[in-house]
Amino acid sequence: MVKKKTSIYPRILDAILLLCCKFTRSHPPTWSMIILLVCTYSGVIPAKTAGFYCNDLSIKHIYKGDTVGTMELLAIIFAVPFFFFFFIERFQIQNGQRVMDSVLLKRAFDRTVAIYRTYFVGQVFVMTAVEVSKTIISEPRPHFLDTCKPNITEETCIGDLYITSYSCLSGNKPRKITDSQKSFPSGHAAVSFFAAFYMIWYLSKNLDWIQSYLLKPVLQLLWVLLALICSLTRIIDKRHHWWDVLAGAVFGNVVALIIVMQSKSELSKPVAVERSLPNNTTIANDSPMHAIQQEDKQVFQRLLPSCPANSPSDSS
Repeated sequence: MVKKKTSIYPRILDAILLLCCKFTRSHPPTWSMIILLVCTYSGVIPAKTAGFYCNDLSIKHIYKGDTVGTMELLAIIFAVPFFFFFFIERFQIQNGQRVMDSVLLKRAFDRTVAIYRTYFVGQVFVMTAVEVSKTIISEPRPHFLDTCKPNITEETCIGDLYITSYSCLSGNKPRKITDSQKSFPSGHAAVSFFAAFYMIWYLSKNLDWIQSYLLKPVLQLLWVLLALICSLTRIIDKRHHWWDVLAGAVFGNVVALIIVMQSKSELSKPVAVERSLPNNTTIANDSPMHAIQQEDKQVFQRLLPSCPANSPSDSS
């Protein structure tokens, strides 16, 4: 019996769809963007036929595939930030304590969801705007002629003649031929630079508690490198022109800047651990947190012997 080979890509797509359901409930604008994105990407809303100049050398390259595929990029930009947010929020709210109870853990998770929701909606907006722009503009990719192989001969295509009426004879699937006419702007550049800008801003505001001079800049540099790799490989692979990548990078950065400026309160550091407990929450005498508090109080009293044992709040 031959075992059927399975692919990881359907599982990645399932995870992204679950994220869509989780973070866009009761949010019609986001669902509208997702529906529009699916319609334009799948070709339900068709792109207009791209025209080209006969002497345009920039669209005569050979198709070589992708160094960074679409599914790999989506897995990185949607999964990795969530874990970044959760671990940073967890240790911030823990605030140096040796015990993390369920109340504080839930608060860390709630803050993670709130921050990630803003990031998720921003990415969906960037992806939708880019895909709609590609559909409307319909600029040929650098490998357009190799992918399409239009029925134009050298005798009929001379000089700077602009061709708008042709048929593709390459035998490639219609989806691939349509994709070869969607070059401007670069989606890889847009979403990767959005992720990089958002994460750099978040890390700059939420890693002050770590006593390390290198951790914050190293993590920020990793996000910059991710954006640069995803963008530059699109030019190297002849999947985009350089101006496509530049436009995508600028658009991703601008959208990220607008979102972080509008979400400063969500991206700021959480309140201290003492404030994170609800008003009606009491710590049991036999709990580890109570023992740690008593130990810290004894250490404080030994360091300040001149201070009375009971504080004004205790005497009251």
